[in-house]
Amino acid sequence: MISSDDIAIIGQLLSEILQNDNTVRKAAEEKLAAAKSTDPDRYACYMVSVLQAPFSVDVKSLAAVILRRNISI
Repeated sequence: MISSDDIAIIGQLLSEILQNDNTVRKAAEEKLAAAKSTDPDRYACYMVSVLQAPFSVDVKSLAAVILRRNISI
């Protein structure tokens, strides 16, 4: 089960990826990559959860793009 804290953390990481500061962005990208490699199914669920949570349009758009790029048919 994905907790609201997990969703908040993922939303924050997505927000940090959208920042101009390369250090902040790279750190957030590394954390998301670790989450993806640890449990890809949960990672996809995180992205769907972000789409349903009260985040900015930019964060939701990034989650949608990441989800689309990581779903293989």
